[in-house]
Amino acid sequence: MGACEREFLAAFTSLYLNAQTVGNSSLFTNYMLQNYTYSENFAPANLSAPTSIVNQPLNSTNSRIFLDAYLCSAFTQIIVPEPSHPYVLGVRIEGNGKYVTKMETLVSDEGDWLFNATGAAYWNSKESWPPIPLADQDTRDVIKAAGDAYLNRFGNVNVTVPFGTPCARLEGGSAKYGVY
Repeated sequence: MGACEREFLAAFTSLYLNAQTVGNSSLFTNYMLQNYTYSENFAPANLSAPTSIVNQPLNSTNSRIFLDAYLCSAFTQIIVPEPSHPYVLGVRIEGNGKYVTKMETLVSDEGDWLFNATGAAYWNSKESWPPIPLADQDTRDVIKAAGDAYLNRFGNVNVTVPFGTPCARLEGGSAKYGVY
């Protein structure tokens, strides 16, 4: 994994979202390295199989995309509050600037811990994440340290996390307020 252009990540993510909407993974396979790896819920999977989540047409009402050109990686969250079968997907890709080399999909739906696609869609619609002006951006190390502290706190309540003020977090389909 290494640096690449944001345009590569944005183009692939756009193709992926279109493919997911119609349930047709072949719309982006030209971007996949010949020996790419694909997984669903941490298990190796066949991207082109009819059972692959990518080959299920999903009507997403909300998606959030994070592009990391430094690591040539992207993360996309997709919320599908369809009454017939709601989902929340987390899709992470890695690439080399020309092709996607790895795609990992976390599929959550009814019966999964804290699952609530309707609540997730509602609270996500209330958020606004405009780009942070370059002069106001923290360094990569500062952002990584904050993320590491947040995750480490799950195992050690004495870890200090630099929460924002006010602090609101989405857990499942619920908003949690305050510093924990």
